[in-house]
Amino acid sequence: MNATNITRYQIPIANDAWHRFRTIGLTPLDCEQFKCSPYDGGIGASEIGNLLGLTKKYRPCPAEVFHYKVGTAMPSQIANRAMLRGKILEPIVKDIWSLYNGEDDAWVPVMEDYREGDRATRDMLSIRKATKRNAYFVNGDFPWLFSSLDYFAEKNTAGILDGKIHTEGFPVEVKTINQNYAKLWEAGCPPYHVCQLNQEMICTNSNYGEIAVLFPDDFSFRIFPFYRDEELCQRIIDYSKEWWGKVLESREAKKQMDKFYQLGQMEKGEEMQAIIDSNEPEPDDGEAYLAYIKERFQPGAIESIEGEIPLYYETLEYKLAAEISGLLDDKQRGIKNRILKILETSGAQKIDFGGMGKITFNADKNGNRTLRVDTKPLMPLQDRADKEYLKIDFNLK
Repeated sequence: MNATNITRYQIPIANDAWHRFRTIGLTPLDCEQFKCSPYDGGIGASEIGNLLGLTKKYRPCPAEVFHYKVGTAMPSQIANRAMLRGKILEPIVKDIWSLYNGEDDAWVPVMEDYREGDRATRDMLSIRKATKRNAYFVNGDFPWLFSSLDYFAEKNTAGILDGKIHTEGFPVEVKTINQNYAKLWEAGCPPYHVCQLNQEMICTNSNYGEIAVLFPDDFSFRIFPFYRDEELCQRIIDYSKEWWGKVLESREAKKQMDKFYQLGQMEKGEEMQAIIDSNEPEPDDGEAYLAYIKERFQPGAIESIEGEIPLYYETLEYKLAAEISGLLDDKQRGIKNRILKILETSGAQKIDFGGMGKITFNADKNGNRTLRVDTKPLMPLQDRADKEYLKIDFNLK
C-alpha cells in the first residue's frame, strides 16, 4: 500500500465508534479515545454500488443510506445470517486464496495440513500471503470515501492475473455467497463488486486488486483479478462527491431544524425539513426501495390528498405495465409447462443442448424439484429486452 496521504483509522470492530464512523462521523471523544484524526463520515466501498444503481434488490437503498449519513435514521446493528456466514467463512476463504495457484483444485490436498499446521508449516505451504486489516482507510484527496478492507496482500506479492509483482501489495476482497446469489457470478464478477474493489484501490492508492469467492454448491473457488479502472474510479469520485455534498447540506439543515423545533418555531423547522427532503435520492424501480418505503410509511392525520394530473397518467402507465407483466408471466409459464411436459414424457431430468446450454429438473434433499433453464443466448438477452421495452408506448395521455 502506498501510504502517501492515506489515513488509517484503527477502531475496534462493532464498537459504537466503528458504526459512527460509517454514518455521522466520529465524536471528539472518539478521536481522543482512539487517538485518531477527526472524521465526518463518508461513503463506504460496500455502499458505492448501491448509490450508482448497480444493485436495486438488496437493502439499504440509496434513500436509506442517505438518512443514515444525515443522522435522520440509524442502521440496524443486529447481525443476520449472511453477516455471520461471512464472519465465520472469511478466514477459510483467505486461507484458500493463500494456497491457490490458478489451478482449480490444487489447494485441496494441502488445505488440511495448512489449517492444522503451525506457523512454519503455513509459511511453507503459502503461495501468497495477505493480512487482516481491521481499520478504515481514507485517502486524503477524497476524504468522503472510505474502505474497510477484508485483507491486504503483503508487499511484493504476485497478482494471480499475470504474475506481476505488486511492490506495495493490493486489496483482497473475500466473498462467501449463498446458492441463489451464486447464479449472478456465472457471467463473471457482478459490477457492484467491481465498484467496491475499485473504491478500495482509490482509498489505498493501489492499482490492482483481487476478489476471492467460495461457491457453496460444490465448494469451488475462484479469484477475480482486476487492474484499476481509471474511468470507473473517476465516475465513483465525481458521483460520490456530489452525493456527499447533499448529505452535508442536509446535516446542517437537520441541526437548524432541531433547534427551530425546540424553540417552537414550527414553520422554520418545516423549511429545514424541506431541504432534507429535496436532497433525498429519488425513488428508483428496485425491490429494496419498495421494501424501504413501505416500512417507512406511517398514516398521518390527513386522510386524503388531491391527486395531480401527471401522477394520474403515471397510474395508467402502472396499470399498463401490470397488464404487460401479466401477459409475460403467462408466456413464461406456458413455455415452462411445455418443457415440463417434454421431461415428463421422456422421464429425463435434463435436456442437453451441448455447447448452447442445458435445462435441468433436479430434486433437492427434500425431494422438491426446480426447473433451471441455463441455455446460452445467441445475443445478450438484456440488450434484446431493452430493445423490446423501448417499443412499448407508455404515453397514455
